[in-house]
Order: sequence, then C-alpha cells, then structure tokens
Amino acid sequence: MAISDYLVNKMVEKNIINEDRKIYIYGLNSGFTILINIITALFLSCVVRKTDILLFFLISFVPLRSYCGGIHCKSRYLCYIYSNIIITSLLVIQNYFYENIVIFLVISFVNFLYLFCTKTKGNQVRSLDDYEIIQYTKIKRIILLIIVCVGIILFLTEYFLYSTTFFTSINLSAILVVFEKMKNKKCCIHNI
Repeated sequence: MAISDYLVNKMVEKNIINEDRKIYIYGLNSGFTILINIITALFLSCVVRKTDILLFFLISFVPLRSYCGGIHCKSRYLCYIYSNIIITSLLVIQNYFYENIVIFLVISFVNFLYLFCTKTKGNQVRSLDDYEIIQYTKIKRIILLIIVCVGIILFLTEYFLYSTTFFTSINLSAILVVFEKMKNKKCCIHNI
C-alpha cells in the first residue's frame, strides 16, 4: 500500500523509527486490512440490520480466533472476501440458529469440547514453538470458558440471539481448525 510506504517514510524522516522499514510497512498494511475488514463488516451488518449481532460476534470471535489457529487464506484479498461472505451469511442465517436452538446448542457443546481438548497448533501464517503452543492453548481455553459463561448468562436472561452469536464464534472457530487439519493431512498424503 502506498499509504503505508508514505507513513513509514515520514516516521523515518522525523526519527520516530530507524529500524527495518519492511516490518513497519507490514504492520501498517495488516492494520489497514483489519480496519477495512471491520468497516466493511459494519456496513454489511447495517444493510441486513444486525449491527448489534455483528458486535457480539466480533467480541467473542476475534479473541478466540487469535488463539485457536485454523486455516487462513493465502492472500489478504481472499481473506477480505471470505471473511465478509462468512460474516454476512452468519448474520442472515442467525435466526435459523435460534429457531433450532436445541440442535444448535448440542453442536456448540461438541465444538466447545473439541476446541477445549485440542492443542493450538501453528499454521502457514504463524508457527509456534512448544512453549507458545502451551500458552496459546491455555489462553484459548480461558477465552472459551468466558464465551460459554457469557453465552449461558445471555441464554438464561432470554437474550437468545446474542447467546447464539457467542456460540457461533465457537462453531466457526472449530470449523476453521478442522479445515486446517484437513488441509495438513491432504498435504501429507501428497508428499508421500
């Protein structure tokens, strides 16, 4: 992005930074990508009139995704497209989860157990050493417990749509982890 180059050049000129420019450009590009993703998701949630659902989803999904691992796209552009398709789809079908609450809760519980019992592994985006695997797994489990507790409280106070939104973050995270494992097995089979 030209904006990132410009900003990094200005920071170098003003002696704010003096280290490797590529790291700062990468960081700014990543930040801009996240910002554009959030703005697009907010816009799409306004279109389907479910901004509150989106905010509940992001509050639960972003921290879980950060420590869960799972499949990632090869490019930022694909990530942008897929992320917004998935988020919009989830917003549109959210009422379906509520209408089939028992099945949804059973699936969510199974996915919770799966994520809780598996260790976080590295992937093509981030490799983890043994210490990081232990730490990421521990933090992931804490986040899962918080999401479940908040989801149960919301459910018991009859905020069912918000409750299912929290559990949706668990389900989507589990799907992404399973896709990553399937991809890795497929790669291993091709290498034999």
